[in-house]
Amino acid sequence: MPPINVQIHSQAHQVSPFCELSHKKTCPCIFELDEKEYQRIKEEFDEQLREITNEFNEKNKESNDFAVVIAPAMDLKSIPLLDNKPNVGLLALDCFHLSPIAHDVAAKQIWKGLFEPVQSKTITNQTSVGFDRFVCPPMECPFLRTNQNSIDCEPPKNLRFLPILPESSSVGMGMPSFLVPAFFLMGSVLILLFVRASFRRSAPEFSDERQYLLLPMRRADLNDNIF
Repeated sequence: MPPINVQIHSQAHQVSPFCELSHKKTCPCIFELDEKEYQRIKEEFDEQLREITNEFNEKNKESNDFAVVIAPAMDLKSIPLLDNKPNVGLLALDCFHLSPIAHDVAAKQIWKGLFEPVQSKTITNQTSVGFDRFVCPPMECPFLRTNQNSIDCEPPKNLRFLPILPESSSVGMGMPSFLVPAFFLMGSVLILLFVRASFRRSAPEFSDERQYLLLPMRRADLNDNIF
C-alpha cells in the first residue's frame, strides 16, 4: 500500500484549531513542509514502490501461487467532506490517526480492491464513506486479482454485496419511544446504587493484616522489621 498522504490532514485546520495546534507540535517536519515539496517526495516514493513491484513480478512471472500487487484504496487526495467541510470524524482524537469509522471504511475499500483488476483499482472517495457492506468476489472472476489474471478476466459487471445486517432486521426501530427514557432512568439508578454501595464498605471487611499495613508504622515496628 502507498503511504497515506499525511499532509491532507492539514485540511482539518479549517474546522479545528486544535488539530492545527496538534499537528504543528507533534509533526512539524510534515505540516510545515511546502505542499509541492511534500507532493514531490510522495510521488518519488510511490514511483519506487511501483518499480519494486514490477521488478518482483517480472522475475516471478512464471509463478502461479504468489504475486505482489499495489493496493491504492487509501491513497486519498483529500479528506472526504461533510456539509462541504473536511469530515474530522474520520480522524482520531489526536487528529492524526484514523478514527474507528475511518478504519471501517478503509477495511471495506481495501477488501473491495482485492477483486478489482490491477489496472483499474479504485481509491476511496466521497461516495465510499458510509459504505456499509462488504463486496463479495465477483462471479466472473472469483479470485484475487493480479497482473497475471487481470488481463484475461472481464471487469466485474455486478458486484454482489454482503450486508452487515439482514435487510429485514432493524435495530431499535421497533422499540416504543416511551421505553427509551425508562431504560435511561433505570440505568442511572443502578449506577447510583452501585457507587453508593462501594463507598459504604465497613472497616471489618478489611483483614487485620491490611489494616495494619494502612496504619502509620511506629518506630518499634520499624526496628522489628529491620532486625
